Amino acid sequence: MTAMWPRPENPAFGIFVKREVESLRRHHPDLGITVLAQTVGRSRYIRLGRAAWSSDANVVHAHYGLVGFAASAARPPLVVTYHGSDTRGWALTFSRIAARRAAWNIAVSRSVAVALGTDRLTENPMAVDDQLFAPADKAEARRRLGWNTQRPVVLFGADPRRPVKGYPLFSATVELLGTAVEAKALAPEGPVDPVEVAMKLQASDVLLFTSRSEGSPLIIREALSVGLPVVSVRVGDVPTVAEVAEGVVLADRSPVALARAVRLTLESGLRPDHKRAADIWGTRAAADRLYSVYQRVAR
Repeated sequence: MTAMWPRPENPAFGIFVKREVESLRRHHPDLGITVLAQTVGRSRYIRLGRAAWSSDANVVHAHYGLVGFAASAARPPLVVTYHGSDTRGWALTFSRIAARRAAWNIAVSRSVAVALGTDRLTENPMAVDDQLFAPADKAEARRRLGWNTQRPVVLFGADPRRPVKGYPLFSATVELLGTAVEAKALAPEGPVDPVEVAMKLQASDVLLFTSRSEGSPLIIREALSVGLPVVSVRVGDVPTVAEVAEGVVLADRSPVALARAVRLTLESGLRPDHKRAADIWGTRAAADRLYSVYQRVAR
């Protein structure tokens, strides 16, 4: 159950939850999965909680701490996945209560796991659709997007209008790089379809990530899966990703440091190992880890 699920006006809203369900159905067809998504209205948590209490499932799996809190009276064993924003500020209190009451917990990153303070926990980053996010011809991707440029493209991996994503730092960095590069934004006018997200990553030369706060940003692993190098500030679980997969360059949170890192990345021709990224974060690997959790707690 989830309070985030794609809607026609926002196809990216909770797309990672939908992908998780699809990958479970594809790789573990023995599972019978019923999705309950309530995405509108403040009373949606009450509706989700009632559904959890009356459920006759073998396992109830809630996404986000507040949904887990609402579902904590579930009769079946409860599994809760925490995504990062639910372990900061006021939301952390509800997430910790949910974590104490749940049969098992899933954290999308090490920092999320530490915040929850429980040993009944598995780390499992949200899966990358490794069929969609795969290497492709850069020139063809640019042609399809209408990007008429021969310069290296530095991509901002979010909506510039969202303050938490740190667009001013991205802009200041690109200004230092001058005319040597061209800046593009993943979502300049709001949410975009996942197919377009993949195409923009495939058409770019480096992803510059400048967020102020994150849990486990999926866009980092999606970039690596298409073979796109990443220059990033130290935020969320990005340093952990950098430890296990080549292709992530970490830099201080300053335009000068980031511009230097982008230049060196472009000059070196760094290309991540997309096959390794798929092995670690692809749908099969993530589905197998989740399936083992269900086996552990199912009644």
